Amino acid sequence: MDALWDGDSWMTPRDVHVAITTPRRALAYNTVMTILVRLWNKGMLERHAAGRAYAYRPVASREEWAAQRMHDMLESSDDRLLTLNHFVESISPREATQLRRVLDARKKR
Repeated sequence: MDALWDGDSWMTPRDVHVAITTPRRALAYNTVMTILVRLWNKGMLERHAAGRAYAYRPVASREEWAAQRMHDMLESSDDRLLTLNHFVESISPREATQLRRVLDARKKR
């Protein structure tokens, strides 16, 4: 997903393969294709035909995806308020200030 988020356009499996393969981490092209298809099947990617292959891009930004994961974790908690308290205790004062701004702006809507 990082390669797709870091890319600024649609990426074919070959593009992704080139972006993530290093001398220390060699992945087979078929592995990359399989992962992209699985991510598309899960609804994390959209795709369109690009010649004989498909090109992919994320349906959500890295930040939107992280927020959704945070929401999912909160939903799975037995005690949402306690979970939120632990989260708020773990953020920096700067992040807490930003969170207050977001919450205040939400109240005004």
